[in-house]
Amino acid sequence: MTSHHLSKKFSPIIIKLGGSILTHKKKSGFLRLVALKRITKEISEAFVLSPRPLIIITGAGGVAHALAKRFNLAQDILSTKNIHGAIATHMAVKKVQNSTGQNLAYHGLKVKILQTHNFFIYTNNNLRLENLHIIKDYLINGITPILCGDLIHHPKKNLTVLSGDTIAMILAKALSANEVIFASDIDGIYQTPPSPNRPKQKPIPSFTTKKLKKFLADYASFTGNDVTGELIGKLRNILKKPPTTSVSIINGLKPQRIKSALMGEIIGSKIT
Repeated sequence: MTSHHLSKKFSPIIIKLGGSILTHKKKSGFLRLVALKRITKEISEAFVLSPRPLIIITGAGGVAHALAKRFNLAQDILSTKNIHGAIATHMAVKKVQNSTGQNLAYHGLKVKILQTHNFFIYTNNNLRLENLHIIKDYLINGITPILCGDLIHHPKKNLTVLSGDTIAMILAKALSANEVIFASDIDGIYQTPPSPNRPKQKPIPSFTTKKLKKFLADYASFTGNDVTGELIGKLRNILKKPPTTSVSIINGLKPQRIKSALMGEIIGSKIT
């Protein structure tokens, strides 16, 4: 394959498939096999109907999140005390990534599973994107790269967690992506965090970055559940998006939402 400059028509869509839609967080992180087959079929169908360069990023899933939290992998320096937890976490995220790739290939999509640590490298405590030309070559030749949130080398900690959300924003900037889609287990961004104690809400359909900054300041006052904490982290990451990239949050557990989003119809919340 030869490397070419990505023109505007090659500007990719990046979709992050959250661990919450690929695995059961409350069932020891087991794969959602039925959902996984449907999601990958939707992606493949959308690609056939509307062929565009596509990058897929898979989330960690229930097992990896639990292990990373148990062994404090986001903060601790890798040592003999937590090395087994780090290895188990890496294997868990790779299982989700590999299963996603296998299902996409089964449905006819040309995919290439990539190793995150070959592209994201810490140097002097600064995270850098390397070997971008390889990803560009795959896109130009109609191949969909699949990356995943994972543990990567860190000069001070030995290993550190790099989230799929961060990967999505870095690639969006580097490749001038038109759109980033976060497929999660919520319908979008609500006025207040979802809770069994609050009435059912409809997601807010659209935001500007400026509006999102103000909204996030109010949203951060809500605490007490993992969903709120995870969403706040995601929204803060979205604020780093390039000005020309739109970012959407949709519910990937609802049939046809992912397919519709890849074909331009967002049922959820969109940040421009």
